[in-house]
Amino acid sequence: MLPSVRLLFRLARHAPWAVNLMMQNMARSTNKPERVRKQALSNRRLPAADVAVLENDEFLNTLLASTREAFRTGTRGATWDFVLCARPWGFRLEEIQVPTYLWHGEADVNAPVTMGHAIARAIPNCQATFVPGEGHLSLARKHMDEIFRSFFSKDTSIS
Repeated sequence: MLPSVRLLFRLARHAPWAVNLMMQNMARSTNKPERVRKQALSNRRLPAADVAVLENDEFLNTLLASTREAFRTGTRGATWDFVLCARPWGFRLEEIQVPTYLWHGEADVNAPVTMGHAIARAIPNCQATFVPGEGHLSLARKHMDEIFRSFFSKDTSIS
């Protein structure tokens, strides 16, 4: 996991106000695509697949527009979302009884593939797809249609 992501999780557990400051900084940068691109591409651990999508102007502009929309009413919601992810959820993954589909890029450095494999093993009947060479951003960019088709082509009725 990237040190910056690890730090965010640590802060989310112990200093949510610091996460909110980081989210505010992120919100301010959504109108500066070249700054965002330069900062993201400065990460030497970023997989080639994520570098490629970040170099695509259409993708970057769509990503930043989505991020602006997420922050349209402020940063509290995004901060709280991160805090919730970093804290115990109140249930064990082994207790999940609904159909679960997991897609994960094997080159993801934000959420390492070892985490994806652990989650897939823990959730009963989890249908996991691990895509070689894909990263955190490239997986959705390149495989979204396939991901949606997998969700809607399965029997998702609950017994």
